[in-house]
Amino acid sequence: SLFQALDSISSVPPSSTSFHTSWDHYFDNLSARLCHQKPLPCHPDDPSLCVTPENANTVFRLGEWEYSYIYRDSPDSLKASIGSFGVWIAELAQNIRDAVAGKSEVAYRHNVAHDGSLARLLSILQVDVMVWPGMGSEVVFEVWRGKDDRGWYLRVLWGGRVLRSSSPQLGVLDMVPLDRALSYFDGLVGVGASK
Repeated sequence: SLFQALDSISSVPPSSTSFHTSWDHYFDNLSARLCHQKPLPCHPDDPSLCVTPENANTVFRLGEWEYSYIYRDSPDSLKASIGSFGVWIAELAQNIRDAVAGKSEVAYRHNVAHDGSLARLLSILQVDVMVWPGMGSEVVFEVWRGKDDRGWYLRVLWGGRVLRSSSPQLGVLDMVPLDRALSYFDGLVGVGASK
């Protein structure tokens, strides 16, 4: 099996449950190496025994499928993401409300998250196409005031592009009326995470 081949190269024990319940650890390790233009790993005692590009590509394909299933394709993915990340969504909504009401002097907030947290956020936003959030991925929430109507709007960027949601309430998150976006969040988690 692929796990056995990777274990024999990396010296990960076959009994390691953390390495064999998901493709997460091998995906992270191999993608980090390739991202930084490092060679695929070889066995420390046998430099001729290395992870092949075919093995790495299979890990990436299985990892992408796994993340898509866990965070978007499973019928329980939205409910699971709300249960594990809904409080953060409620905090985001409150920070936005405070900003537009003039109750906060904070003009910019920055949160740092791991790939699993970003995947939950993308799940809650019902991103149209789920991919494994790579290192350095970002989701940006921008709150804008209309020039003519003085209304408030939300734009969400994912990887530097406007996020497309499969939720009909959100759709293309490019200058969506803020009330509609906050209503969506509240419907999932309640104001102040009261649900």
